[in-house]
Amino acid sequence: DDAHFSYISYRDRSGRELTSFCVQKLRLNPIHGGFSTFARVVSEPSMEIIGRRVLDQLEYRGAASVCFKRDSVSGEPHIFEVNGRIPLAHGAGQLVGIDLSWLIYGDALGLPREPVQTRRSNGHWLTLTYDIWAMRDYRRAGEIRLADWLRSLLKVRLVVEFDPRDPGPFGYFLWGLV
Repeated sequence: DDAHFSYISYRDRSGRELTSFCVQKLRLNPIHGGFSTFARVVSEPSMEIIGRRVLDQLEYRGAASVCFKRDSVSGEPHIFEVNGRIPLAHGAGQLVGIDLSWLIYGDALGLPREPVQTRRSNGHWLTLTYDIWAMRDYRRAGEIRLADWLRSLLKVRLVVEFDPRDPGPFGYFLWGLV
């Protein structure tokens, strides 16, 4: 499942790209073809060029993701869908200094916006709720051991369900698990 990638872009109402980044999906739910539950921001120049070209040709405005799967034999990226919406993994942009929701909100209000460059990332993004379900299915398929899953959590820098400034919802989530 780590051959899945998304080129995520936001273009303002004039069509100017304000930001973009590429996410590698490392675990999916459902496994082998669902949405990302564990991901990281990566530099994939070929996918960025292709994704940008696709959105240019569509004269696209707004948030979008061009989704790729890397061919296991040739290594070439192949597009399998273009989503004209905010992707679930858009929050991974925070790992590289991009707050996509804030850009969209400011653009909707007509506030002046300048392109935002990404910075280097060294962490992973996680949606814990769905990754727990994915881990269960990967284990059943014999593709991950519990110890390996737990070890992968050490790489996580951003958990969708947890914000240290507002820990209440995460506490409620943990209470639900108990």
